[in-house]
Amino acid sequence: MSTVEQVFVFDNEAGHWGAVPVRPLREFEAFLDTLRDPGSVRGYWLHHLNDDRRDWPISVTHRTEMDWMMRQLHRRFRVDFDKSTYSPFRARELKRFTLVVRPEPRWSLKDIAPATDPHRPR
Repeated sequence: MSTVEQVFVFDNEAGHWGAVPVRPLREFEAFLDTLRDPGSVRGYWLHHLNDDRRDWPISVTHRTEMDWMMRQLHRRFRVDFDKSTYSPFRARELKRFTLVVRPEPRWSLKDIAPATDPHRPR
């Protein structure tokens, strides 16, 4: 069994998670920049069926925030999802994931021949 050393929660609503200290969502990118060993990070995303409702403003806001956070993760890392676990009646899904550092590309933009502009006169 592994031990959790630190928990970081990000949300735009301070106090939304009760006793858990919540960091403002605006700090998420800076937090990702500080990760020195991304492979040791274990991510959790608790998804509820109502999170997908488009007629519920709080769900729309939550989904927009989660989509943005996942885009930030995917920009920096490969995100590997493990098998989800579900609450009774499958109302909640606990998604677990790990971060994997992407290898440096073996090419650079200067290695690619300049593309010809089809709109440029010949």
